[in-house]
Amino acid sequence: MRTRYDYVDDHFYIDHPQFLEKRWNLPSKCPNANPVRRASMGFEGVARHRLLDRPFTISEFNYSGPGQFRGVGGMMLGAQAALQEYDAIWRFAWSHSHDGVLESKPMTYFDVARDPLQRATERAALTLYMRRDMTPLKRTFAVTIPESKVRTTLGVGPHADIKEMWFGWYDRFGTWVGNGKPKFAHDGVEFPKSCSLKADYFKALASGRRMGDGQVAISRDEGTFVVDTPRTQGFFAESGHHTAGALSADISGAPAAVWVSALDDAPVVRSGRLLLTHVTDVQDEGVTYADEERKVLLKWGKLPHLMRAGRALVSIRLDGNAVPCVYALRADGSRRCEVPSSWDGKALTFTANTARDTSDATFLYEIVRKF
Repeated sequence: MRTRYDYVDDHFYIDHPQFLEKRWNLPSKCPNANPVRRASMGFEGVARHRLLDRPFTISEFNYSGPGQFRGVGGMMLGAQAALQEYDAIWRFAWSHSHDGVLESKPMTYFDVARDPLQRATERAALTLYMRRDMTPLKRTFAVTIPESKVRTTLGVGPHADIKEMWFGWYDRFGTWVGNGKPKFAHDGVEFPKSCSLKADYFKALASGRRMGDGQVAISRDEGTFVVDTPRTQGFFAESGHHTAGALSADISGAPAAVWVSALDDAPVVRSGRLLLTHVTDVQDEGVTYADEERKVLLKWGKLPHLMRAGRALVSIRLDGNAVPCVYALRADGSRRCEVPSSWDGKALTFTANTARDTSDATFLYEIVRKF
C-alpha cells in the first residue's frame, strides 16, 4: 500500500476548541497556556508520522483564537517547518467567508483575516520558512520499521511519547519503512522492539549541540522561544530581558512576541530597512469567559479588536555610521508617526508600546537607514 501513495499529510492545532455542550457551539474550552512550557508544542506529534522517502505536508495548522499565547505561532511553526524542510504548510484558515476577507469582522477560532495578531505572526513564518531565513538541519535521524512488521502487526508505528519529540529541534526526524538503514540517515533505532523511542539515546546524540544548529533556543522553565538567523531575529517571552542576535528587549506589561526582519537582502546588522513587530494579545470588546484563566469561552466579542497594553524597550545592534530612523506603522503598513529613538553609533534604542496611540494599537515599526 505504501507504494500507491505520493506523500504524507498531517494536521496540528494549539488551543483547538473543545465544545462542552453542542459541537461548534459555545461554550467551548481550550488550555490557553503558553505552549513553550507544555510537553507538546503541537507539531511534535506530526513529526513522527513523516515518511522520509515521501514529501511531507501540513495542510492544517493553527494557534487558535482566542488563546492569549498565539503570538508565538508564526516563529515556532516557521522555525520547525524550515529546520525539518517540510514540503508545504497551510494555516487553517484565511477566511471562511468572502465578507471576512473584504470587511473587518469579529474574531473566530481560526480565521486569520479576522485576527490582526494572526496576520502579524504570518510574517514570521513567511521569512523563516518561505524566504528561507532559517536553514534546514544538516543531520537526519530515522526511526526504522521493517516492512514485514508493518504488513503483519496491527498498530505498529512510531508511537513515541510526545515528550520525546523534542529531538526534532536537533535533527531532521521521521520514519523509514524498509529493510536496513536509509543511506541518508546519520543514525537510527529499530522499531518496534519497544513502543517508545529511547530518550536517553536521543540525549546522547544531542549532547553538546545547540538547537536548530544554533538557530533556535527554548526554555520551558521560562516559557521562552528564540529564533536567531542573519535576516530574522526574535523571541516570545512572558516578561524580562531577552536577546536574539543583534536584537534585545525588556518585555513588560504582557507576554509578547518581538522580532525584527530585514526587508532587503542584507543581514539585520547591515540592513537599510527593517520591520520590527511587537505583539501581545488581541481580544474583541465584550468577549466573555467563565473563569479568570480564560479557558472557557462563553461569548464572542464584537469590534473593535483590542490589543493588550504592553511595552518592550528595544535595542538593535547595527554596523556602520548611517543613523537609523524609526516609524510607527498602521496595520496596513502606512507610516503613522516618527518614534523617538537614540543612536550611539553602535545600537539603536527605542520603546515599542502597543498603547502608544490609544485609538489604535501600535505593533509594527519600520526602521530606515540611509547609507
